[in-house]
Formats: sequence, structure tokens, C-alpha cells
Amino acid sequence: MSNEQLNNARVLVEEGKYQEAINYYRNVMSSNEIIEDKSLIALCLSGLIRTYLYSDDLPSADQILLQLKDLNKNFEDNRIDQLYRFNHALLLKNGNRVRKIALAQEIFGEISNENIIFSDITIDSILNLCEMLINEYKETKNEEILKEINPILTRLSKISQEQKSFRVLAESYLLEAKFSLINFEMKKARYHFTRGQQIAEKYGFNRLAVRISDEHDKLLQNQTQWDQFCEDNESICDRIEDANLTSHIQGMLKRKSLDEPNLKPESPILLLIMGKSGISLYTKIFNKEWNVNEDLFSGFLSAFTSFSDEIFSDGLDRVNFRKFTILMTNIPPFTICYVYKGQTFIAQQTLAKFNKKIQASTVLWNILESSNKTGHIILPNSNSNLEELVNSTFSSH
Repeated sequence: MSNEQLNNARVLVEEGKYQEAINYYRNVMSSNEIIEDKSLIALCLSGLIRTYLYSDDLPSADQILLQLKDLNKNFEDNRIDQLYRFNHALLLKNGNRVRKIALAQEIFGEISNENIIFSDITIDSILNLCEMLINEYKETKNEEILKEINPILTRLSKISQEQKSFRVLAESYLLEAKFSLINFEMKKARYHFTRGQQIAEKYGFNRLAVRISDEHDKLLQNQTQWDQFCEDNESICDRIEDANLTSHIQGMLKRKSLDEPNLKPESPILLLIMGKSGISLYTKIFNKEWNVNEDLFSGFLSAFTSFSDEIFSDGLDRVNFRKFTILMTNIPPFTICYVYKGQTFIAQQTLAKFNKKIQASTVLWNILESSNKTGHIILPNSNSNLEELVNSTFSSH
């Protein structure tokens, strides 16, 4: 029961209801159920310290830390000891003395590499360490510091996966994507965006999935700008600000829900169903923005192979072609290619719905298989069932 109460208190903190959370922690500590369970008392004290820190009440946080320190002195317990050291580091980090900040960084580093006792303490130690290393780089401009961050982020992903903390895992991929942007590793960044979104969707973190997808879209839309940054050798500090790294880490530490971007339906441009040979068995043009001329279409088809390789071989989920975005899915022996303008998240749902309906319809599947075997192209409006499905799926929004 007490663990459930602790979770309730954490939720209140995440919602910014700090005074309610403080009351909740104190009520749990005074209950007969945990009066003899010193590790649970330590967890309550730890929760109180963080709550006071979030509400900018440093004196109260200091007082609670002294209680936790006494508890740690009187009982030999690895759990209590780690909680004390972690919270001590939090308060040192919030000071303005260089020596204290350095000690906090050292403690977070130690906890990050210890055997996991509380997974959230290990994860938060890694995040605090990352934030402090970024701030240290901003102060010193020593690029050796940045080299320390990559293995730390890799450990964060590994621990999140092992502990089945899938929200943290998805956010860690988003963090790795942003860090890859700083190093101008665009394909690596896009891979991490894709993986992060896939994990967020798989485990039901839809708001996070939307946010990651939107970040990925912005990268593609601003590709020219990032290329210019690379050519101009824009300072790493400026790139860190552009990627909002620090604010993202702080949001993860506070379990703060990400603001969900405003979603708008995409504008369908073109749908292709490609056969095994790479020939388009069915082509549907939705929008006059797609200039139907031989040069554009042949150029698109010639680029199709490289797009396909980029998506299927490199674990990506979208590519750009001129001012359009392209999604491709493989449902053997067919490849479905969807060209659109706008945000990707809803476009992905639209394409997934279409693929599901195609596979569920024996009639339509047989038509496509026959076309694939004979090489006969399915002309627009030649099959009412297929046209009705395409129009109802892609044109309804």
C-alpha cells in the first residue's frame, strides 16, 4: 500500500501540486505501516527533498537532507546510502560554488555506474550528469567533455530497456537524436527519431510519439539550414541551444509532459503501389501540386530505389523529395509509397489504415497479385473497389 501511496505522491509532483505532494509524503511517513521500514522512510524523505527543490524552497530541502543523513548514519543499508548521496548531490548541484558543483557531478557519475538499486535514481543520475557536462562545456568550450556524453546516453538507453522504462527509452532516443544533430550526424539523428517514435507508439505514449515525429519533420524541413550550419561551422554552443538539449533533460528529470504539437491532416499528393520488379502497378495523383510531366515522374521513379534503400536499410521511416515527404511500407510482394505535404504522424496512421484494409480484402489483394504477375497496370478508375478504398482513406481529410 505504501508503494502505491508513494507513486501517488510522485504523480502530484509531476502535476506541479507541490504542497499536496508534501502533505502526502508526510502522511505516509507518519503511518504505522512504515514506521519501522527505514528504506520507505528514506524514499519519502527523498521525495520531499525533490519536491522542495522544485518549489524553490532550498532551506526546507536542506533540513530534510539532514534527516536523511542521520538515517543513513544510523542504519547500514545500501538503499538508504544511495538515496542520501543522490539527494546530497542534488543540493550541491543547486549551489553556486564550483567545488560543490564538481562534487555533485562526481557523485552522479558514481551512482550512474553502480549496480542498480532504484532504477529512477540511476536514470536521474545519468540525466543530471548529462546536463552538468553540457553546462561545463558551455563554460569551458573543451570538446573532450562532449565525448563523455555519448557513452552515458548509450547507458541510459540500455538501462531504460532493461528496466522496461519505455517512456524513458523513447525520450532517451529523442535525446540521442538531438545530440547527433549537434555533431551534424543527420542520418544518425533521423534513425534515433524513428526508433524513439516507434517505441513511444508501441507502448502507448502517444503525446510523446507525436512530439518526436514533429521534431523529425522539422529536421527534414530545416535540412538546408542545418547543412548551412555545418558549412559555416556554427559554434557547438549555438547548436546546443538550437536543439533545446538542456530544457529537454530538465523536462525528463521533472517528468514533465511534453507539449503536444497541433496536429493537422496532411495533404495527399501521390500514392504508388509498386510491384516486385519496381514497376508502379497503381498510381493515384491527388493534388495538382504534383506536376504530371515526364521529367518529374521519371526523376521520382529513378530516385525511388535510393529512397527505398535509405528507408528499409537504415531503419528510417520517411524521406524528403523536393517540397514533399515520402512514406514507404513493405507488404511483400508490394511496396506502398505515399507522397504528401504536412505533418507525418497522421500521414502514418492514414497509410497504416490503407495497408490493413488492402491486406484484409481478398478481392483487392488478388487484383494486385494478378497485376504483379502479368505486369498489367491498374489504370485510374478501372477498379471501383480499389478507387473507393483509396478515396475514402486518403481524401476524407
